[in-house]
Amino acid sequence: ETLNSGNGGYVQTNVVSGDQGASNIWYYDATGGVNGTGAWRMNGWNTASSNRCRKDLTTSTIAIGASTTNLRLTYWHNFNTEQDYDHYMLEYSLNNGSTFNPVPYSKFLLGEPNGYVGQYTPSGLGNYGVIYQQHEAWTGNSNGWTRVIVDLDSLVVSKPANIKFRFRYEQDSTYALAGVRIDDLRITGASTTIIGNGLFDMVVNKSTPTARVDVNTSMEIMNTLTLEQGVLRINNGPTGELLIGGYDEDDQTVITVKAGTTLDVFSGFLKSDSEGSDVKRLRIENGGVVNVTGGTLQLGPDSGISDNFNNALEMLDGGILNVSGGTVSIVNPDGSTAFAFNLPAGTVNLSGTGSIVADGDLLISGTGVLNISGGTLEGGDDMLVSGGTINGTGGRIRNDDDFDHTGGTINDTGTTWEFYGTPAASEIDTYLASLTLYSLHINKSGTSNVRILDPLILLGDFYLDAGTFDHSSGDEPLTVAGDFTVDAGTSYDREEATVTFNGVDQTITLNGTDLWAVVINNTGTAEFVDGLTFGDDLTVAANAKMLVSAGTLEVASSVADAIVLNGLLRLVSNTTVLMADNSNIIINSGAELNTHGTDPSAAATRVTFTVPTPGTHDFETIVNNGGLLTMAGAYYCDGTIDVASSPTIVAISNTEFCSLPDNQGDAFIDITGVNGGYVSFRNVGFERGSRVDMADARNIKADATTTRVTVGGYYGDLSGEAWDNDPVNNVLWADEKAPFSLTGIAGGPIYSIADAFQYLPQTGGTITIRSTYVTTATGRQYVLPAFNEIYGAVVFPSFNGTINLDGFAFFAGANGICIDLSQAGASATVNLFNCFLSDPSRPAGARAVVNDGTGAVNASYCTVDSSDLGTSGLSSATNSLY
Repeated sequence: ETLNSGNGGYVQTNVVSGDQGASNIWYYDATGGVNGTGAWRMNGWNTASSNRCRKDLTTSTIAIGASTTNLRLTYWHNFNTEQDYDHYMLEYSLNNGSTFNPVPYSKFLLGEPNGYVGQYTPSGLGNYGVIYQQHEAWTGNSNGWTRVIVDLDSLVVSKPANIKFRFRYEQDSTYALAGVRIDDLRITGASTTIIGNGLFDMVVNKSTPTARVDVNTSMEIMNTLTLEQGVLRINNGPTGELLIGGYDEDDQTVITVKAGTTLDVFSGFLKSDSEGSDVKRLRIENGGVVNVTGGTLQLGPDSGISDNFNNALEMLDGGILNVSGGTVSIVNPDGSTAFAFNLPAGTVNLSGTGSIVADGDLLISGTGVLNISGGTLEGGDDMLVSGGTINGTGGRIRNDDDFDHTGGTINDTGTTWEFYGTPAASEIDTYLASLTLYSLHINKSGTSNVRILDPLILLGDFYLDAGTFDHSSGDEPLTVAGDFTVDAGTSYDREEATVTFNGVDQTITLNGTDLWAVVINNTGTAEFVDGLTFGDDLTVAANAKMLVSAGTLEVASSVADAIVLNGLLRLVSNTTVLMADNSNIIINSGAELNTHGTDPSAAATRVTFTVPTPGTHDFETIVNNGGLLTMAGAYYCDGTIDVASSPTIVAISNTEFCSLPDNQGDAFIDITGVNGGYVSFRNVGFERGSRVDMADARNIKADATTTRVTVGGYYGDLSGEAWDNDPVNNVLWADEKAPFSLTGIAGGPIYSIADAFQYLPQTGGTITIRSTYVTTATGRQYVLPAFNEIYGAVVFPSFNGTINLDGFAFFAGANGICIDLSQAGASATVNLFNCFLSDPSRPAGARAVVNDGTGAVNASYCTVDSSDLGTSGLSSATNSLY
């Protein structure tokens, strides 16, 4: 009788001395039981019990079947009495209560009496004094609920039979304590029929390995469940329960799944409710399989037991636990953090919507294998990987505290590792060179943090949702291949660590978080959607791409080479680059700094380059040989540009320079010695500011070795020939601002061929770019020659469509090439109309002016600086001159 919904029909008898006057000394308590439900208790449990009394509680009659064997009585008690003077005993009756006998000490299998009844007879009870002199009894304090199990086989010799039990409590005349509580009394046995709702032990031993036993209703197995052969399926519905008790305190196995057998938890509830230290609640042997596809498999009691569950789940080599739905719950109500989930051998396959939830630590060791492709593995404290293998292709591993990786193998290509809960500091520590996981999700409470103690590599996302992330004082680096998100209200402690982005296309959201050093090494584009502030340096690796699509890119410390580009850094309208004083942007060979604003007069439509204190601080952009600077729609304040002798492209259009620094050679742009590559300026403004005297101020600095450059369109107080430093007039000024004319695309304005590269068509696409025309009042168009002059080879990036160029003059560089399609695709086509292709430095003999690669360059009505079609490099020519 569980006593959960009533008093079980028990009868109380009290004998009390006359001066006490108490009557109902045993009470039914609806909430005082072992699981918070009903139980019988003394009326003095909350206050001292009555003195000089004997208090009997007798059960109703219980019928025992004729074929019953392995008969057991089990119940729970909780007592607190005066040691050696007050006590209680267990008695039984086989004659319907006419006489009772004490249960002998030898019949107790668990929780045997801890004392005995003394010779002393309580004063005032007369003939109701102690009647079982020297017999075993319980006295003192049980320190909470404990279980009692009695072997009844030798007591009930003749079956069928009826039996009653009586709990007798005797107390002397002094010093009363709380008394006794009784709960959850059950009788179980092995029988061809179940006694009440339970068995003592259950063995599944079917004739074939696939033959199945279904449990379709609620029932209890008092002690153990063993699968010898066949399949046991738990299918007792959403509210049904199969409870397996397990009583032995010494290293007992409650559920054993042997070789060739299968335990299926399909629905309902299977609970191994065991007590004692080192109890193996579930043992899966070599060849044994446990499948959890629905319902709950609970290893451990609900409440009330102090337990050590290091071996709650015992996996042997060859044992398999498959969890694809439902829940495996490993509980420990006393809060111990022992290894709740311990996998030293065998294989656990976690997939689908399945979950394994453990109150304590998670341990992977030895030869254990965890394959997780879905679902959740959750631990309530630390996780240790000291051996074995974790293969992660999906799902989630949740951990409340530290993660230690001291051995074994982690092959993770798809699992999210989540740190949650309230511990002040959760540490991720590997004793190897570095730790590689897929994704990391930090969801700590309050200011609780997660700290990495070794280099951490993430093949997926980083997500700081709540709490703090800390690189630790060792400045351990973090490498991320997926998206990187720091939510508002969290804390990211950067220390002096490097964060590397090395995925394909990545989105970085920082919400104002600062980083220290940043490396962009991805194969796609790393997009910073709300800017970036870094304390040391930013490096964009070769072939990598970084996009700042909103916010500010801020250099927080004065570092000489603060931004080093070996790949592409692209900035769009409404973004800002905030440079620290005396810091540099370095554009190395093959690298590109690309700005794509539209109107430099307003912050929302431009890319802004500035310093913390305008008019005081300054910075520099250095374009090394082979570098590319394609700047459109920019506002460049308190900085200068220094170009090496042979860049690939320097194309600056629709850009305004302001506040000329006073220590950079007194010129915004220095192109002295530039005699290679393609340099173009179109619609550029120069506003001196107040830092340099007007007499000393210059816009562009050139020398006799500078290749001729045309500025098509200019404005400002330093515009034109009067304000450059160009002794031989290699910088030519044409005071017009009109852009190129484009058809076939939605975009623009376009101020240089380099600007147009972003619109390169793919297969089947066509765009047409015409040099600038000036329209008179009468509608007649005139070509302005300065606008269509292009110096150095135009190297087209990869494309596979058609580009029509109309009205340009190309002047080849040292290699004699005007148009280079070596990087374009096989179906790339460039059609030239009304163009001039010149090789100013052509040596004696024929030399090609076009490299058509695997594509095609066709000319119509063009003048070509070659002797004939064959030597020009053109694919075809119509109505053209050589």
